[in-house]
Amino acid sequence: MLRTLIDNLPDSIYFKDDQARFVIVNKELARRVGIHNPDDLLGKTDMDIHPSNLAELYMDDDHYVLKTGEAIINKESLVFDQTEQKVMLTLISKIPLHNEQGHIVGLVGMGRNIMNVRRAEQQLKESEQRFRAIFDHSNDGILLVDAISKHIHLANMQACNMLKIPSDAIINQHIQQVHSGLLCPTWDKNITDQQFEHQIQVRKPDGLPLYIDVRIFNIELLSKRFFVYTLRDITKQKIMEEELLRSQKLESLGVLAGGIAHDFNNILTGIVSNLSLARLNIDEGDDLHELIDDAEKAAFRATGLTQQLLTFSKGGAPIKKVVNLSKTIMDTANFAVSGSKVRCEYNLATDLWYTEVDEGQISQVIHNMIINAEQAMPTGGIIHISATNLNIPAHNRLLLPPGPYVNITIRD
Repeated sequence: MLRTLIDNLPDSIYFKDDQARFVIVNKELARRVGIHNPDDLLGKTDMDIHPSNLAELYMDDDHYVLKTGEAIINKESLVFDQTEQKVMLTLISKIPLHNEQGHIVGLVGMGRNIMNVRRAEQQLKESEQRFRAIFDHSNDGILLVDAISKHIHLANMQACNMLKIPSDAIINQHIQQVHSGLLCPTWDKNITDQQFEHQIQVRKPDGLPLYIDVRIFNIELLSKRFFVYTLRDITKQKIMEEELLRSQKLESLGVLAGGIAHDFNNILTGIVSNLSLARLNIDEGDDLHELIDDAEKAAFRATGLTQQLLTFSKGGAPIKKVVNLSKTIMDTANFAVSGSKVRCEYNLATDLWYTEVDEGQISQVIHNMIINAEQAMPTGGIIHISATNLNIPAHNRLLLPPGPYVNITIRD
């Protein structure tokens, strides 16, 4: 029965006497040394069947065990398989045998081929290295969370950066301590094929929000259930969505502004027309002419507001035309200070260049500056306004394209 057992083991099994000669050999050892019948090895030593360099190593181990009585357990050794003509990495164990008087009378040896084990270990190691490389260098943050304890088991650097937690501090933390929004809505349900997705917001060091898309699914590793979190930075996408929404709102406002501008323009047309008719019915030299002139100027100023509304309705692009800025400056300034204790003094170049501008926008800028100056002088005063021609050279401090410009100065 013992013989049948050892002959059917995949490991090489042998017994040696106190002279290191084979007394029992199983079929696997005979196969490895290229012998068909195991009995042909009986009475021989390793020097008879192995190359001398390998045989000396094996014999040294035998002599050590026979002399000291100490076993050799799982020693890695290279063994040449003569049948398959290849070297095998083998775990060698040799144990002394004692008689009834306690004397060493031989040893029992076993050799186990571990090439496949080592190969599998190497493949596993390489697989782990590939996984670690992907895990550590992923653009997405990844968390592996114990489904029972809710503690973080693994976290890559991207997840730590997103959640603003050092890598050495996040491991073993409870997921809720990291961010309350990371709690899975079905922690305690036995689900295996569902995913969950939601968004959380983290405050960056500069105070700006970081929007993170969180996806959760669970897996089983070594008979334990884990939740896998993938965290993706969607801040740019969120900003684009907000800008698109804002653009759509502005577009709606533009349509509304365009409608108001057209309606307001129609009203102004009626006002100006009636003022013109009223002038025809007033005698020359009547003081009412001056009042009608002021009313017409105010009406024409209002048409500038309708022009701005139309500009806004078309997306804000300026509507340019060639104008004489001297007239625009004086009309705008005089209108802005009318009825106040402030007056304007002008120093406008007589040869002031014509300019291509959006007259409504330029007028609004001048009007706002005059109003600011007027409010700065509640008891009255003088606003000095000048306009001169100016050639700006290349590489100027204003960072403007070189060429001819009109320089307008307003000083209270």
